[in-house]
Amino acid sequence: MEIAQLRYFVALVDTGSMTRAARRVHISQPAVSLALRQLEDELGVALYERQGRGLRITADGLRFYRRARAILDEYRAAKSELRETAYGRPARLGVLRTLPPHWIAGITRRVADSGGPPLQILEGTPPELAEWLRQQRVDAVFSDIALNGTRPCQQPVQRDRFVAIVPVPHALAGQSSIDLMDLHDQAYVLRTHCEALPEGNEIFKAKAVRPNIVCRTGRDALAVALVESGFGVTVLPECLAAGEVKVLPIRDFARERQLGIEWSDAADARFIDILIQATEPEASRAPA
Repeated sequence: MEIAQLRYFVALVDTGSMTRAARRVHISQPAVSLALRQLEDELGVALYERQGRGLRITADGLRFYRRARAILDEYRAAKSELRETAYGRPARLGVLRTLPPHWIAGITRRVADSGGPPLQILEGTPPELAEWLRQQRVDAVFSDIALNGTRPCQQPVQRDRFVAIVPVPHALAGQSSIDLMDLHDQAYVLRTHCEALPEGNEIFKAKAVRPNIVCRTGRDALAVALVESGFGVTVLPECLAAGEVKVLPIRDFARERQLGIEWSDAADARFIDILIQATEPEASRAPA
């Protein structure tokens, strides 16, 4: 019996679906199915039964689920205790608040899986993250490092351009790209927390683009959901585009972010090595 098999089974019970379980643990569905069949063979019982397109956890499966969760909890606690002893204290990671939540969740899991220290996460704006790093309130940040200039303690991860997103049933959805003027008079969801907002406002004014602002929000999830529902359109970093929306490059708005890791000179080199591996390349990974 392996820890991975326990993780797969707990994910299956928690999600109620082989597909969702595979997505949670980031391996293929056939690999999850094979591992669970091998687990059942070793235990000598059926842990679940297929019912049409769904599945049902058996009585033996429910009993084993409680044991499996307890084992995983103890395993994680032991790893955390040993990691903290090895590193002396948790590592503090500042993250840009306009990053997708599944990126941050995935990074924390991969750092733990690689034997890194326990993490403390602080979320902030680019200026806040830069100041925290200067004051050594954090050991490293995952941010738009282009705003801080080139420094030796940096590792670029990927570029992230700003794009427009529109509902799938929308007049602009049939285009492959747009100009900013195409957003003139469009119902527009304004992301008030966007780090590019001052620059964007100036460009909109210079081009006489005046969208019809129908919502102001500091939450990216709400902005995307409103676009998906047909309420309006918005401009955001491409990494945040999700759901049933059409992503449109903007020909006359070349703003992009250089996402990457920047760290303090005093940061533990072992942690930085693990962190770099855990973040690159983030866009190629499936959601957590």
